[in-house]
Amino acid sequence: MKEDAALKLARKACGAKYRYLSAEFLELAKVMEGVGNISNLMKLKVQGMIIALDMPLSASYCPFCKIADDGNALHCGTCWYGETHGGQCNKEESVYFKILALQAELKICIREYWTHGNSISWDGYSGRLREAENPTYYKAGDLLNLQVLDGSTSYKRKVVVVNMGNKVIKLCNLNYEGYFSDKEVRVNDLSKITSYEISKLLCGDYIIELLTQ
Repeated sequence: MKEDAALKLARKACGAKYRYLSAEFLELAKVMEGVGNISNLMKLKVQGMIIALDMPLSASYCPFCKIADDGNALHCGTCWYGETHGGQCNKEESVYFKILALQAELKICIREYWTHGNSISWDGYSGRLREAENPTYYKAGDLLNLQVLDGSTSYKRKVVVVNMGNKVIKLCNLNYEGYFSDKEVRVNDLSKITSYEISKLLCGDYIIELLTQ
């Protein structure tokens, strides 16, 4: 293909690609404006970085590939770009191949920037921060919903705060079908039990939700 024709096709393809990416970023920005929590914000940041990596690198965007195309096949062996940039694009020592390899590696790192496990872990930590800012108090007889957080799984369990006497409490499974654990804790005030005192009855990190008082 002649140079002018190759330039025209590559220019058109690259322009369309950048308009597409621009639209993707504009849509992402709109969603970002309404994001309601840190976990979702971090997920959108990951999405944005992945979009940014969607660069116009394939033969469809390359004027040199088009010049080397005679309509039947690509003649990469005579490509000027390949000769001056470390070899043909399918060779490991070429600049193009190195970019693709780094791009793939960077995608892996970006996906580790914020994971599903991070969201679960942060939700638990955030809950404790909010609790410290606006503490919730519990009393004997309250029904609680416990959501355990371990970074990979989550499940919920309904328990009742039970007064064992002498200001000692335990957690009993809903309908009093056995105790949630063998742990018991002495509290300062049975009518004003703190989240910290409840947490001493638990193993691991939980979100504590008060269902009834």
